[in-house]
Amino acid sequence: MEVFFANRALEKRLGSDAARRREYGDVLARKIARRLNELSAPPNLSAMRAMPGGCHELHEDRAGQLAVGLTDNMRLVFEPANDPIPAKDDDGLDWDRVTQVRIREVTDYHG
Repeated sequence: MEVFFANRALEKRLGSDAARRREYGDVLARKIARRLNELSAPPNLSAMRAMPGGCHELHEDRAGQLAVGLTDNMRLVFEPANDPIPAKDDDGLDWDRVTQVRIREVTDYHG
């Protein structure tokens, strides 16, 4: 899949090992790098269902976004970047046809 960043500042924080380590520390930086590699490896989002991290769609004020776990509470949040966003007949996200994602943030949205 193609992986993009929501903005230049986020790309600077996540785009290199050194920047990730400065921003998040060694352990979280390694996990972020692993998740970015996992997102870019398969041809579509569907493959993320079988990978560690519990990739899942978000709801309510985060509808349209997805997340994958980094630590107990920290998540890498992203969204489909295809235009238009692939949808199934029931208007749900068609994970098989999502081939581009945009990274939105690294956050703990639990509280």
